[in-house]
Amino acid sequence: MNPKAPDEAQAIQKTVISTEATRSGEIRFSTEALRGPKLQRLALRYARIALGASFLCAVADRFGLLGKYSGWGNFATFTDYTAKVNAFMPHATIPFLAWSATIAETIFGIALVIYGLLPESVVRASAWPRIVALGSSILLLLFAVAMSVSLDPTKPLDYSVFSASACALLLAIFPAQPITCN
Repeated sequence: MNPKAPDEAQAIQKTVISTEATRSGEIRFSTEALRGPKLQRLALRYARIALGASFLCAVADRFGLLGKYSGWGNFATFTDYTAKVNAFMPHATIPFLAWSATIAETIFGIALVIYGLLPESVVRASAWPRIVALGSSILLLLFAVAMSVSLDPTKPLDYSVFSASACALLLAIFPAQPITCN
């Protein structure tokens, strides 16, 4: 008995199913392509670069580098916002929190963009990309919780802070090797 026969039968069955769907005029979406290693690598690269660019854009805004597209426009305005988000903290800690967040976002932003641009083999060879992603997730989660407590529980949802934190957490725990299709 040939041990490969069931695998060949499954492959033939999948081909027949997709051929029949094409003949009937239906368009069926196969999730197998979404589990492929190329798309996984692209998704990881996209997530790293997007998160890193978001951090760096926020930091640039604090120093007025975005011009007319600015939200805060200067560090003093950002520090005032930090006080609002951390209303439960003593006022004396606000400058420290503003600078700490800015330094962390700068480091995480640069690292995420670099890891997003490096070849995947280099990124997988080190634990640092996962450590940076975990730190990013924790920083964003702390920000989201502070927003919920001090402002409004919907604010971190409006600004997708929980989503960004979850994305960073997925980067931290995503398997080192691509998931293969069965």
